[in-house]
Amino acid sequence: MQDLYRITSYHLHAGENRTFRTGSKYQIILVTHGSCRICGDSQTQPCYSSDIIFLKPGQTQEIVSVSQKSNCRLLGITIPEESLVMLSDPTCDLAANFRFAPYNTAVIPGEMKSTMLLRNMITKLDTLKDEDMKPGIELYEKSLFTTFLVLFLRTCIQSDQMYQFHQKKMLMIDDVFEYISQHLTEDLSLKKLEEVFFISGEHI
Repeated sequence: MQDLYRITSYHLHAGENRTFRTGSKYQIILVTHGSCRICGDSQTQPCYSSDIIFLKPGQTQEIVSVSQKSNCRLLGITIPEESLVMLSDPTCDLAANFRFAPYNTAVIPGEMKSTMLLRNMITKLDTLKDEDMKPGIELYEKSLFTTFLVLFLRTCIQSDQMYQFHQKKMLMIDDVFEYISQHLTEDLSLKKLEEVFFISGEHI
């Protein structure tokens, strides 16, 4: 079953970096310990323990360890598109859903409820090869990996919705400040701001 995916551990010392080239595959990278930052596409994004990094095919990203007192440890799972096609069914086209993801590089925050479950699944998939209990191992591995993919997709969607909500909220705050700065000599009561922005004064 290992041809469905490949799991690799990475250990980065403070200041050390590693370049990830996805080629034709997807890569899901879990930060298991320490902190790091992604450098690429003219952007730098911090990542912390339990965060999950999602890289799509054709990407090159550099991950730099910023942990001062300990190594940054990563656990990466590489997934060929052929595996997504093989594990799809009429109710869920995994390959199409992975391609549809509306971002190039996603960082899923570790505080999301499902990230702990995803972390446990990756760890379990990584240790299956060492298990003594062999009956049903291939079916179990296939089921676990498929469940991991579906949960990961659902987590991506939820994370993106949270990001969009946060961005919308930040834009609204900017609009409120802009309005206040341009109307300093006028009525700036909560009641007036309620009327202008159609939100409650308590929320403002």
